[in-house]
Amino acid sequence: MRLFLALSLLCIAFLSHANEVQLIKAVSGVGVYQMSYQDIAMTFRVKHFEGERKLLVRVRNLLTNEWMDLQAHFLERLNDEDELWTLNTSILYSPADLAFYAEYHAQRGRFTDDNQGRLYTLRANEGVFLNEELVASLFSSSFQASDVNASRLYMSFQIAVRNIAYAKNVTIHLTRDDWRNTIDLDAQYQPEWNYTRGSIQSPNAYGIEMWDFHGYSKEVFYPGEEIRYYISYTVNGQTYFDNNFGKDYSYVIPSMRH
Repeated sequence: MRLFLALSLLCIAFLSHANEVQLIKAVSGVGVYQMSYQDIAMTFRVKHFEGERKLLVRVRNLLTNEWMDLQAHFLERLNDEDELWTLNTSILYSPADLAFYAEYHAQRGRFTDDNQGRLYTLRANEGVFLNEELVASLFSSSFQASDVNASRLYMSFQIAVRNIAYAKNVTIHLTRDDWRNTIDLDAQYQPEWNYTRGSIQSPNAYGIEMWDFHGYSKEVFYPGEEIRYYISYTVNGQTYFDNNFGKDYSYVIPSMRH
């Protein structure tokens, strides 16, 4: 087993079973398109239980002090015991800072993540918030092929990292042959980035920077090929990883018709 896998598990140790539900990351951004709106997204790790379950995010608008309940949805099973759930929604007319906590309902009981009684705070236009024990996280990735049979891929990645020190390196590692060979792409720091038609400063108020890579691959890829990839972040002589909880991220190149 690769050494980076063992190291990465140390970096996501907070995803142990100390809690049945735990916030991993959240993002908020404000845009204007005919009206003001606020897009928010959140990702949670929850413990798998049999039977009916639901995950509510109880949100307080810090401008109006009004509460609302938003429902998260199952995303994927991580292993025998863990799942990922996500929330994606828009708030119209009155963007504002938000306070929130998660409430996980299962047949075994009701479980909460309220940031140890302090509630989480998500500022209206500050972009990405990471759990305090999380150091690096893939924010988005996309692949685009232009040819029917074979193509150099246009690849795009955004990575959120905690600003621990000035000097740092963020790298995307890819493979097409189960890590016998590796393609390494160096991400670049972005002092500003766009989210929901709005501009986000980097680093933000949470000390999170955005790094990205955009460009064509040097290699030719073929329909049906699977690309697996993970992120490394080196700072202060230590390297942290985001490998999708030990599973690697993956993308299968689709077949394209004439």
